[in-house]
Amino acid sequence: MELPYFFLFLCINSILYSNQTPDQPSLTFEELYKYGKNEYTTENWSDCVAFMLRALEDYQYYTDETLWCRQKCNQQVKEFPSEIIELKDINLVKMGLQYGTTQMALCLLRCRIDKFTEERPPMSNYDTYEEFQDRKPFHYLQFCYWKMGELQHSVSSAFTYLVENPTNEDTVENLRFYMTQPGFDKSMMIDILQKKYEKFYMNGVEAYEKQDWIRCVEDLDNSLQAFFDEHERCRIFCDDYLDWGTMQGDNPEMSIVLSSIYASVLRCKYNCLEKLSKVNGHKIKNFLSSYFEYLHVCQFNLQRGRDAAQSVANALLLDKNNPMMRRNRFFYTQQYNDENLFQPSEQILNFYKNRELEKRYLDFVDSKFRYVNKVLPPEQADDRKPFLVDVDTNDNFDYSLMTKNLISEKDCVVLHASAQLPSKASPFVSQLLSEVAERIKSQYGSLPKFHSLTCQKEVQPSGCERGAFVIGIDEDRCSSFLTDEYSGCAVVYCID
Repeated sequence: MELPYFFLFLCINSILYSNQTPDQPSLTFEELYKYGKNEYTTENWSDCVAFMLRALEDYQYYTDETLWCRQKCNQQVKEFPSEIIELKDINLVKMGLQYGTTQMALCLLRCRIDKFTEERPPMSNYDTYEEFQDRKPFHYLQFCYWKMGELQHSVSSAFTYLVENPTNEDTVENLRFYMTQPGFDKSMMIDILQKKYEKFYMNGVEAYEKQDWIRCVEDLDNSLQAFFDEHERCRIFCDDYLDWGTMQGDNPEMSIVLSSIYASVLRCKYNCLEKLSKVNGHKIKNFLSSYFEYLHVCQFNLQRGRDAAQSVANALLLDKNNPMMRRNRFFYTQQYNDENLFQPSEQILNFYKNRELEKRYLDFVDSKFRYVNKVLPPEQADDRKPFLVDVDTNDNFDYSLMTKNLISEKDCVVLHASAQLPSKASPFVSQLLSEVAERIKSQYGSLPKFHSLTCQKEVQPSGCERGAFVIGIDEDRCSSFLTDEYSGCAVVYCID
């Protein structure tokens, strides 16, 4: 008997919003998932859907309560008290810090028992947990829904799985198939598990493109805060990520065990930025920096020059070799004549410093514990140096380089003629375009990609996804920088 549509709708909503204690604590998402796969194998499609939805509901409950316990204990337990750290006896410091860790363990154990009760069995297979993180249940759901004639749920389930697994060829083919079916609509392609920051980000970019500057700033600010909330949530969940495969030997020393555990947890936390750097399934390079690439334009158009300058400083701290943002800083410096405006926000400054230090630690682990033919690298003097905690956050780029023209008047004449009559372009134009790209790299620190050499009567966008160098080649504006939307003759280079 097939499940009615209304019941399926309630089940999906329960995945997103339910945080109530299950009626059967012993029936966990592991068991429910196993039952769902059994029903999938026996082609009992309605029960497959029912068990998978119940499994997702319990998984959501498990992760929500686990997060709540970790946040609660982080607030209640002072794991590294200053009065212990400041002790002169190193043995007492070690014992005191371990005591704090033991207090944290006690808090977590009590909280988990309180939340899950003693009736809930411990997780028996971490691989199942990882399958839920990878959204594997939706891989089964989309097929079971299809067999039940539920096209809309098939599409949304397939798309939800594809967002986390964009290279899965079977799901790509399934979606292509669903698109050919009667009744298909693009609105069905919904990521059921879409994060709040993704929605705000898309709205903010849409407002930017429509030049709705107020909504652009509001939505991107909301997205940024939601992103940091989700980033912290991701990092908290890494506290149980232990890579036992890093252990060496049958009976490793305590320091080896602790180092292996710490490195695996820290690597998981460090990777959260990369994990969250996507919107609606699309990976975005230098995602956090991209916020400020949009924000500074919207803030400038609202006459919030100080905020725009800080957004440029944030973007350059997060993506030091971004030529577009260097050009923007040069523009704002001329506009406001105040270098002190370009100070990153405290939140971004702290984020950057912490990330740089984590990378420094992980680089040490990766380079020093790298076995080649079962042999560690030779010992070096810096193996015993203390951990360096200084992080350079200064923008040391020489902005005086930007006063030089990228294109000479003679170059403009050649490029202008080639843009008007491409079929009669000089054979040296290709070499000249490559030289201009190298000049951009020399002045701005990053090599752009040539996009177009054209003349156009109507105002049109550059066609670059992320950022563009649009350089005028008309006689009256030779080597002038134009906006992303321009008319006339120009050469366009795209920035990745």
